[in-house]
Amino acid sequence: MSRLTLKEAAQLGTLSLNWRELWTCFSGVFNFEDPRLMRDWRSSLLDQALVNQYISRFVSWVAQIVEQHRGSSIEEFKVAFALDNTYQSQIDKWVAFALAKRTKSLVLNFRDKFILCPTASFYAPSLAFFLSLKSPNLESRKPCLKVLDLDHVNISTEGLECILLSCQCLEKLNIWKSLCLTSIRALSSPLALKELKVGTCPKLQNIDILAPRLLTFAYMGERINLHIRNASLLSELSVRVLPNVPVAYALDSFSEYFSHLKYLSVTAHVDSQLNLNMPPLNLTNLKHLRLGVSASFCQTLDGWTTLIEASPALQKLTLELYTHFGSGPRYRFRKRHNARPLKCLKILELFGFMGGRVDLGLARYVFENAAVLEQVIIDFKNYQYGIILNKSLDISMKRADELREELSPGAELIIKK
Repeated sequence: MSRLTLKEAAQLGTLSLNWRELWTCFSGVFNFEDPRLMRDWRSSLLDQALVNQYISRFVSWVAQIVEQHRGSSIEEFKVAFALDNTYQSQIDKWVAFALAKRTKSLVLNFRDKFILCPTASFYAPSLAFFLSLKSPNLESRKPCLKVLDLDHVNISTEGLECILLSCQCLEKLNIWKSLCLTSIRALSSPLALKELKVGTCPKLQNIDILAPRLLTFAYMGERINLHIRNASLLSELSVRVLPNVPVAYALDSFSEYFSHLKYLSVTAHVDSQLNLNMPPLNLTNLKHLRLGVSASFCQTLDGWTTLIEASPALQKLTLELYTHFGSGPRYRFRKRHNARPLKCLKILELFGFMGGRVDLGLARYVFENAAVLEQVIIDFKNYQYGIILNKSLDISMKRADELREELSPGAELIIKK
């Protein structure tokens, strides 16, 4: 039964009494995420009575399953719904249940991804309490949690320190939109973390950890003190800075690991980053570079080419354009006589294509410097939202098609419409 979904296991309970008893010992993934219920909930946002009804139905569904379970362990416990601190006591019970059942993965997502809704984050001191080795709920057994994913969960700095000390097997930690977290610090002993992603924590001031096993790190937010120590295995780095925050500061914190990186993602506003002003870079093993930019039609990525030219082994270059006001005039990248040829680049991806200075200019820069280019993929959809936001789509499609004439022989242009 561990290979079944929670819904499939519960459906077996309708077949016979024996199956009904058996499914309550289900040890697989407890995924409390109901897309249909969420769709109904979104359609009724203007009717507070209906909103309360859908939330109550969801909370009752989770509570019923938790109360009926008789097994000794579960693989994963995930709750994804727009809940706030009104349901603090119920959520505390769910967390206690999951950890007492020695779950390996705990995912709490209390935001709605599709609309901007003023949902309050709930504060979770119980999360740290139940992870404590002294907690009677764990029967003095060490937690075996490997994955902790918190979205719109206000975990405190002290609570997180308790978790990091208690969960010595924790390999993946994601924290998004925690309003009271001020620091992530763990220097007393090396962490087992292989992945750490932190984003939109407005009070966060520093991250200082000893992470010799870390493979993936991602940060989005204001300028903070970043110290990731002994991370010689780091191979994937993602940095997204807010307007007027220089990209260079974040990348400087990881300069000693540049030669190990295989994937690098940089997201910023071009108007405040016309030139990255980067010191000499050593991205000798980088295979995939992703650039996420917000820009106006008059801006270019001329000042960003240092990242591209510092990556001699680069095989894939991705541009994701988030905002671009108008397709603007045609533009060709400034000729650089000392530019390094892109000897290994095979794939160029352009998402949110507008045919303006940013994306069209980058495409032509690649055409002029790539020696073994095989594919150019153009997608007009905004990558972040999955929809087309372009009001001048006809012009953009025409400019995309015109790129065929500039491609080198053997290269393929794929336009997704």
